[in-house]
Amino acid sequence: GKGYIIKVKSYLFRLKWDEDIAANFYYDFWTTDKKLNNTKKKNFEESDLFQMDYIGKKVDYAEVQSTIFGKKTETELIEIATRRATDKVIIALQKEYDVFKTKSPLTDLDPLKADIGLKEGLSPKTKFEILEQILNEDGTTNYKRIGQIVPIGDHIWDNQYLAEELEPDQEPYTTFKMVKGNKNKLYPGLLIRQIK
Repeated sequence: GKGYIIKVKSYLFRLKWDEDIAANFYYDFWTTDKKLNNTKKKNFEESDLFQMDYIGKKVDYAEVQSTIFGKKTETELIEIATRRATDKVIIALQKEYDVFKTKSPLTDLDPLKADIGLKEGLSPKTKFEILEQILNEDGTTNYKRIGQIVPIGDHIWDNQYLAEELEPDQEPYTTFKMVKGNKNKLYPGLLIRQIK
């Protein structure tokens, strides 16, 4: 059918950030809208303090057929395919680099829900660990795994770009089932993080 295939190459960078950079940032540049300091603002704009580390790159594709979005112009179809390809390449980067894996809070327990979906690459095979935040005596925090969940196949939210036009009545969340752990120990707000 008539449509478009868009190829996207995405590069992943991480801001170099440590205690020294943070201290300089807050001392030399930090200001608020209520008490705007134009000197600090200008110093921030002209600073070379901030550097980026190259992490990696990925390539992915998306296809959009004009028959699906019949009333869209060619420009709009290209935009849809571009946005969906961009989402897919971000998913690929998240799966490869642990620090960028999908994380979300549980929003409800009956059933288990989170506000993530196809845009984040969910499938019935995607596994998530449920993490409970532990506050240590020294004020630092750790996360303890207390369970695992997977999306329920026919209850994965299609939150891709313009998906609501195709399925306007779908619920805006994904429903999960427990595969490890005790559901009675869960509460809304617990963090879920994707596992490879």
